Amino acid sequence: MTSLRDLPFEQAPPLALFGLDQDHDVPLDHEHTRYGWCVLPGVELVGEDQALWVESPLVLALHSPDEDQIAVPRRGGVPSDINLEFTLSAEDSAVALLSEFLATRVPAIADAGRPIVLALCNPRRARISKPPALVGRRMYYGTGDVVAWLRRRPDATDWSLAGDAFVQLESARWYTC
Repeated sequence: MTSLRDLPFEQAPPLALFGLDQDHDVPLDHEHTRYGWCVLPGVELVGEDQALWVESPLVLALHSPDEDQIAVPRRGGVPSDINLEFTLSAEDSAVALLSEFLATRVPAIADAGRPIVLALCNPRRARISKPPALVGRRMYYGTGDVVAWLRRRPDATDWSLAGDAFVQLESARWYTC
């Protein structure tokens, strides 16, 4: 693999991408390394004192390693980027900066005007900026751990994303850029 363009980053079914069980609201796996993207009818972003509904977003499910493997830039002592880890096999993974990944891979899959949501843990509370190629699109990112849940609307009868269910992403706090 010689560039970010060579990394597999494919569209995936939302429940599989987030490790959710279609029969109830319990994540199957809190610690997973799946990555890919999907478009949802909507997603609820929940923080300590906030709840936001984002209509029809492009959701990028990414994984940050537990340790920084590449030094990240800082602004005012706060990280301004996040390391991403792409598990390629049991023995091999690739590490890249979020900023470089967003600039290289996301413009090809992002529809103009569609908001972008990063389903990505941000334990160091990095302040994220959009690359110039994504100007004009609202991008949401969380701080701390990001956990996906499958939720149902009140009086719902099924767990289908096409019906009464929706994905909720929980984080300490959600920001836009």
